[in-house]
Amino acid sequence: MKFFSQLNGGIGDILLGMMKPGSHLGYFPALKARGDSTMLSVHANIDAAFQLFERLPYVDHIGFRGGTLRIDGPPSYEVFRTWDGLPWQQPQLALDDEEQSILADITREPYIAVHMAASEPGRVPDHPEKLLAGLSGRVVLLGVETSDDGPAVTGHRVAGIRSKLAGTPYILLPPKLRLHVAVAQRAAKFIGTVSCFNCAAQLAHVPSFILYNRAFQDPTIYNMMAKNGVRLEAWNVGRPVEHIYRDAVEWAAR
Repeated sequence: MKFFSQLNGGIGDILLGMMKPGSHLGYFPALKARGDSTMLSVHANIDAAFQLFERLPYVDHIGFRGGTLRIDGPPSYEVFRTWDGLPWQQPQLALDDEEQSILADITREPYIAVHMAASEPGRVPDHPEKLLAGLSGRVVLLGVETSDDGPAVTGHRVAGIRSKLAGTPYILLPPKLRLHVAVAQRAAKFIGTVSCFNCAAQLAHVPSFILYNRAFQDPTIYNMMAKNGVRLEAWNVGRPVEHIYRDAVEWAAR
């Protein structure tokens, strides 16, 4: 038999669709074990999402539609609808050798993962470098572009942030989306916005401090954050954001 499942949205939506308990992708190893052929049909907001599906051993084909990237999957696949009796296995990203080596080096000691960017400017508080200045210990920055003029890992940028990080002690990663997701999921703590890397952290139940804009509503991830006991702080109402940054620094140090 030939079965496909579909994923849609931004990188965070796709991560949740891939990895949440009961996801269709978690049944793909069982389908392969009984001799079926598998395909994912992905409609993503940006091309970078394709990196999440590369090298997956239990996905035979990928049909992908992104910003500019188009990959057609083969025809005659049926929608995967019935999984009664099939074992479910937690999906994992397939890292390449370089990514595995970097991840092993980073995870040798505890660290805090930080992502102060997002797909929309209105989701990011002002002057995130003030938060970074207060953090101590090993801090890994996620989603940072390789230069002031280069694209960020997820296809979005915080203008000029690379220059602001020059000479700082923070750990910066190569622009590989899978690696950034894996680092977020293995952190001792996560500080960030409501972004794709927050989704990654919540899927792995990483203790988190999240700064959010109250004007945005994302029910799926907000429900997950509530279940995980996330510290949530609205940065655009009430207290000055500098006070929230101070609270985040104190929370990280505990």
